[in-house]
Amino acid sequence: MMFSSIEVINENNQKVSIDKLFQGKKTLVSFVRGNWCPFCNIEMAHLMSYYPMLQEKGVEVIVVSPMNIEQLREWKRELQMPFSVVQDEDLTLGEALDIKFELQDFVQPHYEMLGIDLKHLNQTEKAELNIPAVYLVDEEGRISFRYMDVNYGNRLELKEVINVL
Repeated sequence: MMFSSIEVINENNQKVSIDKLFQGKKTLVSFVRGNWCPFCNIEMAHLMSYYPMLQEKGVEVIVVSPMNIEQLREWKRELQMPFSVVQDEDLTLGEALDIKFELQDFVQPHYEMLGIDLKHLNQTEKAELNIPAVYLVDEEGRISFRYMDVNYGNRLELKEVINVL
């Protein structure tokens, strides 16, 4: 894989390189903001409803968020997600995929008024997020499908992924 030196934090709070994470299996990788994002919660419900069909096609699912792993595990427990969650610490993977961005100064107070402190949630120095995106990675670790939209409200219809499998 072209980003093999990049590591994420798995549910056991261990750093694991993404080449090991995706090794030898088709994987749908969903980049989300976190449990505080209503669109992300809807996306998780959508993903869970399609999970049996993805599994039938031999596809594993991994959800990636910059939110700290303890909160990701709690979110997984609350929603009863049947797939893995990992933390993109410091948004390193998002940066490598060119989907990382810093919130503009005038936007940050609006997040804070809603009780969303990205620096605290993501354990970062800056208020940063990844653009919501979905990647399909093949058994060789190559990206075979990508969906990304800078409008965080627009999300992938998973029928599109099922159709390309």
